[in-house]
Amino acid sequence: MHPNGRTKRRQKRILLATIVTCIVANFVLVAYPFVRHHYDVTHAQSLLRKRLTEQALLVLEGAATRCPDCGQLQFLIARCQRRMGRMDKVCAHLAKAAVRSFPKRELDREEWLALAQSGQMRDAQPHLSELLVNPGDDGAEICEAYVNGFFLTNQFDRAFELLAAWEAAFPQDSQPYLFRGRYQEGRANFSEAIAAYRQGLFRESGRHDFLLNLSRCLIALHEHEEASQILTHLQTEMPNDAEVHEVMGRCLLQRGETEKSRQVLNKLLNLFPKHATARLLMARCYQEERRYQDSLTLLEELAAERSFDIEVRYSFALTLQSTGDTHRAAKEFQFVTTAREAIAQARQMADTVIAKEPRNADLRYQIGAILLKYESPEAGAGWLRSALEFDPNHQLSHRALAEFYEQRGLVDFARSHREQQQASKTSGKDPHVPAAK
Repeated sequence: MHPNGRTKRRQKRILLATIVTCIVANFVLVAYPFVRHHYDVTHAQSLLRKRLTEQALLVLEGAATRCPDCGQLQFLIARCQRRMGRMDKVCAHLAKAAVRSFPKRELDREEWLALAQSGQMRDAQPHLSELLVNPGDDGAEICEAYVNGFFLTNQFDRAFELLAAWEAAFPQDSQPYLFRGRYQEGRANFSEAIAAYRQGLFRESGRHDFLLNLSRCLIALHEHEEASQILTHLQTEMPNDAEVHEVMGRCLLQRGETEKSRQVLNKLLNLFPKHATARLLMARCYQEERRYQDSLTLLEELAAERSFDIEVRYSFALTLQSTGDTHRAAKEFQFVTTAREAIAQARQMADTVIAKEPRNADLRYQIGAILLKYESPEAGAGWLRSALEFDPNHQLSHRALAEFYEQRGLVDFARSHREQQQASKTSGKDPHVPAAK
């Protein structure tokens, strides 16, 4: 064959290859944004189904910078923010989704879920039946938001009714057992809590939150060996997690490994110098080592910051006694005795609310008032808010919440409750509730 003929054919092949390459390159340039967008959305939805919310948010925020006019991305970002409890950002992203013509029905549903998750059940509950009749792909999402709201407002009968429906509809979902475990753990029913956490892990092994909660309950029952194995694994997985170090420090201290406990707690305090539980456990380490002055320094600070904390006040009393300050120690021991009696009274009232009188706002107020003073201000405020779910004009609850928010510098919330308390007085409502002891 003539050389010129071969040259021409080679040139034609090169030209054809160049044309094909240009076509493919142009196709890729045109198609890539659509392919990448589809991948980002699908990947984020998969992460959300696995409850890896923070990872999903990172994917979605990156996608939103590439596609700022996509309403679906804004909607999914709002869902991530709701799950993370950032309700102010939920509204902002839903508004952006609305501007981008995302379906109003979906936006309304997400707003109802935000109301439920934040415990605004008087506004959220009327929508629950509508959501459950036509849940679409959001059945578990709906159940979780509403169960969370019922627990926040201490409406346990409704919470457990919905939990049962959730478990029946999604038998492989681990999340219901997280709620059951936390409920039992909060009531110091550690064996029942352990059983719930193990059920969750059976459905989804390796979940860090289940493992951490399980280890904490095992420690409460002095099952330190299994707890220590779990915590060692979690320290590898989450080396800078404050709660992992806190629980490990408690485990080691209970096992009598004081020096190792102090090392773990030192690492935690280097990360978070004001961590209250770490300082309490460190004070106990000092007590074990007879370093009473070091223990006293920490506990005096903590007692001033957390006057409601029975653990702190009891440890403070023991250290004062060890240093010979018996007069101050006696006052602290008296506080602990009074507090324990009041907490026992609150638990009895809570049993009555749960089993017999779920709508009794007066009992809910009394439980809240006790917890504010003697156990957990946040838990106490939760009971007060739950009283207002059933009696929006409950004056004593408004007054107690106003004081709670004032102490925390939340002026707008405090003002709102003062105004509602005053409005109740003006309308002639008369609170007939005895003050909690």
